Amino acid sequence: MRASAGLQLGAWVRGQGAPQVLARRVALFRLPVARAWHTLPRSGLGATRFAVGGGGGTDGGGAQSARFSLGLGLALGLGTLVCQAAGASAHADARSSLEHELGALEHLSIEFPHMSRAELRRFLRSCGDNLARTEEKLRRNRDWRACTFPLRREDVLEDLRRGVLVQHGADRDGRPILIYFGNHYRPGESDVNEVVRAMVFTLEQATQSMPGGVEQVVLMIYTPTGAPIDFTLIRALSACFSENYPESLHRAYVLPAGPWARYFWSLIRWCFVEAVRDKVVLIKTGDSERSAVDIDPLQLPMLLGGEEDWVFNAEQV
Repeated sequence: MRASAGLQLGAWVRGQGAPQVLARRVALFRLPVARAWHTLPRSGLGATRFAVGGGGGTDGGGAQSARFSLGLGLALGLGTLVCQAAGASAHADARSSLEHELGALEHLSIEFPHMSRAELRRFLRSCGDNLARTEEKLRRNRDWRACTFPLRREDVLEDLRRGVLVQHGADRDGRPILIYFGNHYRPGESDVNEVVRAMVFTLEQATQSMPGGVEQVVLMIYTPTGAPIDFTLIRALSACFSENYPESLHRAYVLPAGPWARYFWSLIRWCFVEAVRDKVVLIKTGDSERSAVDIDPLQLPMLLGGEEDWVFNAEQV
């Protein structure tokens, strides 16, 4: 009976309420400790103090066992209280972070009323929740938009018909799918800035087509053998999209990603910010590897490993 007193005490302490009543539980903790302590046989205390390894007689051994059990119960109980306190601290930090974000969004919405909360949140998170940096980035974005828009379809129709970046389908959560056809791009036939403008138009169209609650797109990068590589275009796209569409990419799938594509990615990956690099998935040509693409096969063209019988048609642009 005495041997189990400490363990029962530990179980009692571990079962005591939520972290916010921690102080009250510590106060109540004194009573069962006192009761458990008074159940120890006084005759054996002195013996066990000097003969822990044994030799204290029957009473000494019983007292030693009870004291050990009590100590174990105290350790378990107090350890649980400490863990609860740590959990309360983490909860408080998360709540403080959320309050900071809400306050920052409220402040930003006053200076940038033309932008939605979702857009402001993406810019804020891309700047590590730093309000001053976010304001600077949003001002640059505002200036860029003033120079770029309005952007009409006829302004970029020629490049749209090349089919370098096409919107087609959606993933399982309703995110629009953008397909980059590397074999459709011809360096030298079109100005890089004009190609970027056409891609901006496509991304804006995808953004406007998003259902409620969806804030990102999925990018499929088709890189067949012989697809040209233009570092100038890559740098221009990276700079434009990272600066003006931060946190808008859910995932980027590169396929087919053979040895050459993987080597090339190892060279250019540093052109992109870390938030983008971490979202790039290289897919090989085998069906087992393509299963990593979390998109309904019926929403994915056969060319990309899906089951949809669809090909790009410039006349339908």
